[in-house]
Formats: sequence, structure tokens, C-alpha cells
Amino acid sequence: MHPARNTHADASMPRREFLKSSALLTSAATLGPMAVPAHAHAGGSDVIKVGLVGCGGRGTEAAINAMNAGGDVRLVALADLFKERLETSRNHLLKVMPHQCDLPSDRCFLGFDAYEKVLACGIDVVLITPASHFSPTMVHAAIAAGKHVFCEKPHGIDVPGLKAIMAACEEARSKSLSVVSGLCWRYDPGVRETMKRVHDGAIGQIVAIQENYVSQPYIVRDRKPGQSELEYQLWNWYHFNWLSGDQTTQQLVHSLDKASWALGDRPPRHAGAWEAGRPAWILGSVTSSITRPSSSSTTTAFVSSATRATRKTVTSRPRT
Repeated sequence: MHPARNTHADASMPRREFLKSSALLTSAATLGPMAVPAHAHAGGSDVIKVGLVGCGGRGTEAAINAMNAGGDVRLVALADLFKERLETSRNHLLKVMPHQCDLPSDRCFLGFDAYEKVLACGIDVVLITPASHFSPTMVHAAIAAGKHVFCEKPHGIDVPGLKAIMAACEEARSKSLSVVSGLCWRYDPGVRETMKRVHDGAIGQIVAIQENYVSQPYIVRDRKPGQSELEYQLWNWYHFNWLSGDQTTQQLVHSLDKASWALGDRPPRHAGAWEAGRPAWILGSVTSSITRPSSSSTTTAFVSSATRATRKTVTSRPRT
């Protein structure tokens, strides 16, 4: 999990500037900067009302991230499939951010349609962090309802899902709504500075990139008495490809995103070759792999015109 921290340098910045910053952080390959609409605040006030859909560990931390942006951000609604997960998240959030959480029981929703009830709660922003299978449907509904969106990665786990997300983002553009991606390294100051230097030519022209993601296994939760097969799979959704898309979309995607970033976010047909396995030493090629030790790190190895056979390696480790 990524730490609960404020990614904005000035926590006291006006809310309009906060939403403008969110818009500017939207994936450039999809949307780019958007104007902040006049209705960016709830009822014309300086309070931003936020709803959370998906109350696992990542969703709970995303809610804390959002509230860390300023004291006038309020978390007002929750949704999840499981009562136990929702209550655990709710209790933790009320403990760590008591003055910014307004979470009565009648705004805590359970079930497959719970996200629709959150969207109907008068919120300005929705944080979408469920099992990845559901993200495209929820993002589409949020944009249709006129909400700003944070969506945890992966935004889609198959071609139909990705096309649905792309269509939702185009609709968001037309409505001047912000859609912010959970590809978190885009917001890390150290990685941003590294990429700036790469783009400025500090290591020459990139001719190949090798990406790795080194991680420990996901937890496996025991089957509970009376739990159906569907409930069990949803309870352990990281381990079922129809819900998670597999480890490539869940974690290696961070490393592949860094590769795309380093290559200027050009589609693969313009960047050269993308493949898994042996390196292809041609302009803009990317190779990738996953291993699973007991700790986590990601490694980006560049081969550039200045280094040729020598790799420039940058290793990133999640903060603890």
C-alpha cells in the first residue's frame, strides 16, 4: 500500500486550485489539462464532498490521501460488497480523520449497486477502488452523474473495459470533469525529476527499456463457513483473473507505465516493440518480468544511445 500523504506541496491551497491540480495530473495520454467548472464545490461552498467505492486497504488509504489535501475535504459516503470490510474501513477513517469524516449509517451502502447510492449522495468527487473488474462500469456511471473521479489502476482489465474507460474519459473532457489515475509514481517527486532528466537527454536517446516488478504474494483469505464460491472469489479477488486481470495489470503495470512515460507516452506502434521475455534491442523496445520474493521493489533499466550495452538502472521501493 502507498502511504497516506499529501501529494500537494501546499495543503492550504484553495479548493479550486486543488481540483485544477487534479485535472493537470490526469493521464496525459488520455485527457490532459481541463478547466475547473464553476460547480466544482458543493452548493457553492468551499467544501469538497467525497465518496469512496471499495473499502479495502487501498481504498481506505486513497480516502486519507484525499482528505490530506485540505481540511475542507469531507468523506461523506462509503460503498462495498462486504459489511466487514466497510466497517473496518469506516472505523479506521473515523479514528485517523475524525473531523473530516461524516459517515452515518444511512450513507454506508452494501451490494453490487452500492456505488449508485454513493453517487446519489450529493458528492463532488468519487474514489473508485473496487475489484478491478468493476471499474469501467463505475467510472462510466460517475462521469454520467457529473462527478470528478479518482480511479485506482488498472482502469480496465480487458479490451472492452479499456474502451469503456476511454469513452468515459472523452465524456469527462466534454464536461470539464477531472479523471485522476492511481498510477501513483506519476506523482512521486523523485521519479518525476528522474523522468524530466531522461526527457532532457541526460542519458541520451533511449533504445531499450527493461522493466521488472519484484513483490511478495497477495494474502489468501480463508473461506468462511457458508460462503458461496462467488463470495469467496470476491473476498480473494486478486487471485482470480476475471476480477483482477492478473499480476501484470495489478502491479507490473506500474513499471510498464514508467516505460511508457520514459518513451514520451507514445502508443506502442510509434515507440517500437513491447514484449515480455528476451530483450529486443531496437529503438524504444520494452521487456518486462515479474518475480516474487518477500519484499517489494520495481526496477527500470534504460539502454540509451549514450550507454549502449550499459544499463542505467533506477530502483523504486514503496515507502513504509
